[in-house]
Amino acid sequence: MPQHKTEQQLIRAENRLFFRRWLRHPFRLGTIAPISQKFATYAASFLPTSLSGPVVEVGAGTGRLTRSLLKNGRLSPDTLAAIELDPHLCSFLQNTLPTIRTIEGDARHIGKLIPADWVGQVAAVVSVIPLMYLPVASRQEIMENCFSVMGKKGIFLQVTYSSRSPLQAVEKLLGLPVKTTRLGSLWWNCPPGFIWCYQLADKA
Repeated sequence: MPQHKTEQQLIRAENRLFFRRWLRHPFRLGTIAPISQKFATYAASFLPTSLSGPVVEVGAGTGRLTRSLLKNGRLSPDTLAAIELDPHLCSFLQNTLPTIRTIEGDARHIGKLIPADWVGQVAAVVSVIPLMYLPVASRQEIMENCFSVMGKKGIFLQVTYSSRSPLQAVEKLLGLPVKTTRLGSLWWNCPPGFIWCYQLADKA
């Protein structure tokens, strides 16, 4: 893959690739374009200022949010992993963000994908997966497995275009005391974007 000399060239390449993959898998990707830069910057700002473990992004796409997570200075590349199901998007990630762990795979298998010594130590899982398009059982499986790799105070951040919790139907099924908070809303994004936070109440 050719190197992108400017940020604008990278953005154009991302948009073209993402749109092509959306044509193949519209419900898997959810939207026709990656998260906007302003929404990515906004979402990354909700990562806690002090982290006691690594961070895993699931549904990383072309890496637009991934780069924002790195740019805010709260993470070093060796403590960030990006998981992406689509092999073409994953290849793009590997070429444009070579300093982080890029993993091709399904978020439902997060415990088998991340380094073994990360299991139980993950400080935050940041999800850009369009959960509202997935069956409830798949959402439940993703959430359960993400919670299983997080540390004592781990949080699950969901970046979404839904003003209602995309995990609303799942929380009761988990059988766990889940604390749900809408951390932020970016109404002037197109479409409006929302950041949801989920944490086990007994891990607070």
